[in-house]
Order: sequence, then C-alpha cells, then structure tokens
Amino acid sequence: MIFSGVSPQWFLGFDALLAILFFVITGVIGWFAFKIYRFTGQRRYLWWSVGFGSLTAAYAVSAFANYYLFARIIQTVSSPVPGALDFNWLHLLGHLAHTGFFIAGYLLLAMVMLRFDDTRLITLFTSIVALLSIAIVLSGSPLLLTLTNAVLLGHIVMFVWLNPQARHEQKTKLLRPGLQKNVIASFLLLFLGQLSYLLLPLAGVAYVIGHAFELVGFGLLATNMFLILRK
Repeated sequence: MIFSGVSPQWFLGFDALLAILFFVITGVIGWFAFKIYRFTGQRRYLWWSVGFGSLTAAYAVSAFANYYLFARIIQTVSSPVPGALDFNWLHLLGHLAHTGFFIAGYLLLAMVMLRFDDTRLITLFTSIVALLSIAIVLSGSPLLLTLTNAVLLGHIVMFVWLNPQARHEQKTKLLRPGLQKNVIASFLLLFLGQLSYLLLPLAGVAYVIGHAFELVGFGLLATNMFLILRK
C-alpha cells in the first residue's frame, strides 16, 4: 500500500522492501494457479492466476512508489533544493495504476468465487474498475481504496466459507478439507490486514500490523497452492 506518509518513521524503507516481497509472493501464487489450471483444465484457476497477476502489478507499482517517497525524504534531508523527482503527473499515474490493479485483482477473485464465467461481464468488470479507481484517486484518500479492498476481501472470505465448489474439488482430490481451511485463513488474514490499514488515522503502527497480516496471509496461500501442486 502507498501509505509511507503516515507510516512510523522507523518503518520507512521497510515498506518498500515488503512491497517487493509481496510482489514476489503474489507472482508465485499466480504462477502456481496457472500451473494448476494447466494440470486440471479448470478455468477458475486461470482467472485466479490473472487476479493475482493484477495484484502482482499493484505491488510492483507500490514498491516503486514507496521507494520514490523514501528517496524524496532522503533527498529533502540532504538538500533543501527540490530535485528532478518532483513529477506530480508521475505520482498521479502511479496512484491510478496502483488503485486500478488492486481493485481489478480483488474484484476478479471475488467474481471467480461466485463462478462468474460469462465473457459479457468483461465490459461491466472494466467499467467498475475504471470508475472506482478514478473516484478513489480524485477523492485523495488512500483509505477509500483500503475500504474497497476490505469489502471485496470480506466477500471473498464469505464466498470461500460457503462455496459449494469446494465439495467438488474435494471429490476430485484437488482440495482436502485442511487445505480449504488454509484458504479461508489466508483470505481472512488479508481481510484483517485491510481493517488494520483503516486504523491508520488513529495509530501509525496499524500500518505495520497490516503488513504483518498480509505477509502471513499471502505466505499461507502460496504454501497452500504449492501443496495442491504436489498432489
């Protein structure tokens, strides 16, 4: 997340490193999902790979943005003269890309949980992502993106919990009950991470707690996908 301006002073720079780590982990999850799709032919795993690919792109932008902000702080301390990094249009485009990729990724994952597989939804999906992204960027509040992600992740947790296709996957030995619980736990941790970010106006340490929840959530999900592939 691009929240470096409100993160604890001692955490500056670490958020950029964590964004790179999240970039790697979500990329691995997307790659695992694509391999499962190639192995099983189940199209929902293909959309899982696309969804996590979008999150990977979001974290790539986030890592660059956090590094950019950290570099600006160092530059300001070392020299009071504004440098060549002051490009408002670059920040705006980065914020828009970061927002769009996050919403697209989580919205697509939520749709996959509902087993939506109609190409006519592409237009609706694109319109929703574009409108939400523009609205969030124009609002100037990064917490609005967090709230949107929290709502989508909350629905994903509910969909996974109640998802009837888990029974089908258990019959085909793709997903044992234990692994299904891991998926629920993974998305629940990601959901808790977004809720932590919502507490940023009250305490900067919520930024660190949110990253911790996300790190464990993505790590657990990557492990889960690896265990599926090993079967």
